[in-house]
Amino acid sequence: MLSITSDGKMASSTTLKDAPSKLKSKVWEHFEFREGSGAKATCKTYFVDVGYP
Repeated sequence: MLSITSDGKMASSTTLKDAPSKLKSKVWEHFEFREGSGAKATCKTYFVDVGYP
């Protein structure tokens, strides 16, 4: 579930983490990864899940 925090940012009950260091492309700076989601990344701007290899 997503909600808006007091500083205007989106908050989620799911823990997000930065991309693993093995993913070297600059594009991964715009994505976060959910704990236990497998091969899905979440866009930091649009909060959309996308698959990755």
